[in-house]
Amino acid sequence: MKKIGAWVLYTVLRLLMFAVPLAVLFLVLPQQYWIYSTIAAALIGFALSYLILGRPRRAVAEQLASIGKKGPAAPKPGGDEDAEDSAVDASQPAASTPGVRRPEGDPVEQSDKPAEL
Repeated sequence: MKKIGAWVLYTVLRLLMFAVPLAVLFLVLPQQYWIYSTIAAALIGFALSYLILGRPRRAVAEQLASIGKKGPAAPKPGGDEDAEDSAVDASQPAASTPGVRRPEGDPVEQSDKPAEL
């Protein structure tokens, strides 16, 4: 049998700590106060889970931390990006370089005549 993950157990317990007080409050309070029942059940569920579920919460945190350590390594600076950037820079002449002629119809160059469609 497969072992249940810590996050599944924690999630189910958190949902139960919200659903049980909500059901009790729905039975006790009149139906017109459903919004207050929901807010109260959320606060009760939060408080109970904070007080009671310390061990499952730590287990979930440890699982997440171990997943983060196994994740893909961050790319090292340098490498391909620098070579690509220098190739792009070398292929495009700078706009302020004296003596460099731009081809006609270059979008950088401003003209008085309207563009033809």
